[in-house]
Amino acid sequence: LMATKFQPAPLANFPHTQFGVLGYLADIPSMYAGKGLFTLMNMCCVAYACHYNAVKYYMELKDRTVPTLKGVMAAGIGGTGLVFWCMMMLGFATFGKHSQALLLNNYHSSVDLMATAARLFTGIAIISGYALMFAGLKAALFSLLKLDQPNITNRDLKQNTISFGILSAIADAAC
Repeated sequence: LMATKFQPAPLANFPHTQFGVLGYLADIPSMYAGKGLFTLMNMCCVAYACHYNAVKYYMELKDRTVPTLKGVMAAGIGGTGLVFWCMMMLGFATFGKHSQALLLNNYHSSVDLMATAARLFTGIAIISGYALMFAGLKAALFSLLKLDQPNITNRDLKQNTISFGILSAIADAAC
């Protein structure tokens, strides 16, 4: 089979064109859950991974109060949600009902160089997020094992050994 570049259909072929993206949404039942729902849920888990480090963020605030933390978290979560919503709407406006859950999969993998670059940067962003989640895991585990106290004998050696063991187990499971 010969690879062809994706050509979006003319807007005249889509119903509700005069209403833009919201017109497309009128065609979807309100309680519809497609096969991409689990992909979206996974993306939301990654996008909102800040809860792993909420205490750390609180300790780093200049004005360390609960209302300040609420404001910072609301701005961060709201901004992330807005970016995700915009990307979903733009993707749906581009590909319509046939859009795949991962919008980059709608573009040809070898013909569209910008989509290939976007895939690369998405991979880098995902890999970079693991360090953030691992830091939260380590802090919680060290607290649980009481290794976060400064007066523990060989504390650094114990923390490093546990960190190496956990990281090795994760890498082993991934392979």
